Amino acid sequence: MNIDGQQRGRQHERRRTYTIRVLVDGEVYEIEDISVTGFLMAKAPDWMVAGQGINFHFVVDVNGDDTYIASNGTVVRTVENKLAVEYSAPHPKWDTILTKHLAQFG
Repeated sequence: MNIDGQQRGRQHERRRTYTIRVLVDGEVYEIEDISVTGFLMAKAPDWMVAGQGINFHFVVDVNGDDTYIASNGTVVRTVENKLAVEYSAPHPKWDTILTKHLAQFG
C-alpha cells in the first residue's frame, strides 16, 4: 500500500465476494476478490500460466439461482495456486452492475 492507503498497481478497488465464482473449462473456481477489471481466482489449475488468454463465465449467485455471464481475459500473474486475471467487461455497464451486486449480495 502507498501512503494514501491505496494498493499499488491497481486502478480499481478489489472487493471480497462470496456470490461470484468463475467457470473455466467445465470447472468452477472461487474468486477471492474482484474489481471491474480483474479478479484473483483461488485454487487455480496448475496448467494456467501468466500471459495465457482464457475464456470463462462468471457464475453469479442471485438469491440462490446461478446466472452465467461470458467474458474473457488474460492471466497476469500466478501466486502459489492462485491466478490474477485481467478481464474484459462483459457488459457496457459492468461497473455499475458489479458494484450494486457486491453491495447487495457480497
